Amino acid sequence: MADQQNTGFGFRIRPLPPVGAGPENRETQRPAAEEKETAAPADRVEPSSEPAGKDIPFAHTAGRFQGSGAALSFIGAVAAAGIASEARARRGPNALWWVEIPASWEKVSSMAASAGGMAFAGEGAVWVAIPADGSSPNMPKKPKKGKAGALTLLSSKGAESLALDDWPEAGLADLVTAAPIRPARPENLREVVVLTPGVLASGIVKRALLLGFSAQIQPAQRSPLSGGPVSSASLVRIAWKQNRTPRAFIRAITRLPYTAVARAVDAAGLEKNRRDALLADVRFALPLAASLAATLVPQGEKWLLGGPEVGHWRIKTTGDPMDAGELIQLPEPSPASAPDLPETLPKADLPLHLIPRTPAPGFPDAVLLDDRELPWLRDCFIGKPLAEIAYLIPGPNRHLLAAPGGLPDIPPFGIPPFGIPLRRVGPGGLHLQEGRAFYPPLPESARAKAFPCAEEEIIAVASDSPDGEIQARRFRLDRMIPLWTLWLCDPPKVAEGMQGEAAARIRKLAKTLQPIEKPKRMQKTIGLAGPGRKAPPDRERLREEALRLAKQGQYAEAARRMEAAGDMAAAGRLYERAAGQK
Repeated sequence: MADQQNTGFGFRIRPLPPVGAGPENRETQRPAAEEKETAAPADRVEPSSEPAGKDIPFAHTAGRFQGSGAALSFIGAVAAAGIASEARARRGPNALWWVEIPASWEKVSSMAASAGGMAFAGEGAVWVAIPADGSSPNMPKKPKKGKAGALTLLSSKGAESLALDDWPEAGLADLVTAAPIRPARPENLREVVVLTPGVLASGIVKRALLLGFSAQIQPAQRSPLSGGPVSSASLVRIAWKQNRTPRAFIRAITRLPYTAVARAVDAAGLEKNRRDALLADVRFALPLAASLAATLVPQGEKWLLGGPEVGHWRIKTTGDPMDAGELIQLPEPSPASAPDLPETLPKADLPLHLIPRTPAPGFPDAVLLDDRELPWLRDCFIGKPLAEIAYLIPGPNRHLLAAPGGLPDIPPFGIPPFGIPLRRVGPGGLHLQEGRAFYPPLPESARAKAFPCAEEEIIAVASDSPDGEIQARRFRLDRMIPLWTLWLCDPPKVAEGMQGEAAARIRKLAKTLQPIEKPKRMQKTIGLAGPGRKAPPDRERLREEALRLAKQGQYAEAARRMEAAGDMAAAGRLYERAAGQK
């Protein structure tokens, strides 16, 4: 690993020589840029030697980091400050990293702490933790010597041993490859750089020129950043004059195989002829600051940091850029002529399918479930307030869970972690899978023709396959049952009447007693069910009516039903949807 790490990178990661090494040995172990450095001062001592005092000029500084991104930030800060041009890195278990820098702790320990790591001072196998306040590290009164095949870390908590078998050597490419990337959407792009095989470059350039863009093409060689075979490729630079970024054109190129679409990262401190030395995928952000990452790119190379399906690449150009207009001959436009109008319209050859889209805010209107998920649904909602207003509509192999006003979050479960959430898109009771859209797009009239839905029906459109193949299912509202029927067994029998000898005596005593006649005025005042009192509302009937109205888009009427039933939360959600209708 050391030979691979010593070639090709501007910042070297390799085993560091001891400070006491002589000049004849340091020439073979350190880069030429550091030949002018002299041996360590005479007063520098080994951390594993005899007990020492407080202010020991420790030779090297190291940091232990949780994640390669933090380790890269530390290395980039050291490189940008010009403190060192080499380091040593080890990859540990649980995404831990160990990085050693050949500089005293006074210079770089604060950089390690700022990157989120724990700083140590020392050299070789024994290291002492630097206090969090940045004060001088202290050797214990009885320092321990390092174990064979391990690093010994000394801190206020005691000694800790890191087995070298569990912490193998790693290179700079390993750090960059392991660093996490996050999606991004850069704005105000004026140009992109495309790395693609030569067989695809011609089609990309033709499309760019037809759109009125300028294009330059340059031969290059690329190899994986972590090491691998070298392959030939074309580096195509495409620029446009308008302020608006041609996102459809860029998305079309990113779908091509073995193709990466990147932007040049403008990092401060780079020479003008190296402004495109660092390239980043247009869909992702860099794993560390641009000014730090750019300093790691060696002379004569370009780095392209891409997404998971693209990867990270080292690029070496093998020729000068050429104007693509000189290489690509566009077809001559044919003379205008009146087209022959067809007698019949051609049959549509675009199969209707579902594509991903950004989910809408709010709550799903329904959830599509299968037979296996019904017991999970019972365990998820039993004893929850939503069970009072939710309904289950059985269907063939699939069932629909719906509620007036949608299905809000219910801690600790939230929307069930199973099933397929649906949103009503209309017309009528047409429901579409959450986070999906029809392609080609369908207006309301086309949806009504493709999925005719009666007033007492719900049609659920979803897709279980990666290619977006549509599956539509029809459910009838007259078959809906309350959700609580999933866990309500046969009710117990209620005993009534009187039995036994005691009951016989009570009946005999009742015959001898004459009822006391109440005055008519008192009868009127204490009557519980007079003709003027209103009967309690049928809450179940009101909820069913609200669900039917909500599936037809009549949210205001559905809200009034839920308000009459006393379900104010669901009524409020329905009023919000009614206010949002056009």
